[in-house]
Amino acid sequence: MDVNSFAQCLSYVATISKATPLYEKLLPVATTIIGIAVGFLLNIAKESKKEKRETQEKKDCIATEINRMKQTALACYKVSLKILDTNMQQKSSNGHSMPGRVEPILIQEYFKSVAHTYPTETQGHILHMLDLAATLSALCAISRSNPSSIQEESEAAANVFSNAVFCYAICDAILNNTQPDYRQQFDIAKRYDIKSTYLDQLKTNVVEGH
Repeated sequence: MDVNSFAQCLSYVATISKATPLYEKLLPVATTIIGIAVGFLLNIAKESKKEKRETQEKKDCIATEINRMKQTALACYKVSLKILDTNMQQKSSNGHSMPGRVEPILIQEYFKSVAHTYPTETQGHILHMLDLAATLSALCAISRSNPSSIQEESEAAANVFSNAVFCYAICDAILNNTQPDYRQQFDIAKRYDIKSTYLDQLKTNVVEGH
């Protein structure tokens, strides 16, 4: 190739380069950037969906535990009444039928991480429920420890009874998104058709007190 031919070749190549639109040069770069951005956004959406699913699973678990706590409180209510009815006949009862540890462990484990997703009032109710559950657990342990006299046994059962009503009420309020009614000692018995001499006497005392 002579000098003139080489010069023409270079001129042709330069012409082609100049003729290439700018967008064609930027297209590969833009495609790469868009691909990275789309991948990043898809990853964020995936993580957000995963986080929402995990949060809902924890909240479902908490709701299940609250319902279990409500049923445990009801069991404590029933057993304490049986003990109190027996004590009214001047007989000792068997405190070992009282539930053992009743605290909702899973709520204590999960609530902190999802507390911000609940309304402020509901947060307060759940925290109050945890306090009541801890107290109920301790009172049940005392009732199960074979008090030395019928009087002590009756006092322990009466404490369980009162706290069980409170615990049942707060659980019921959380599950139904209502305000807790802690004066359900007679309503619970009516709802579950529970007969009790102790309750009859308690109702008479309340009426006479008014």
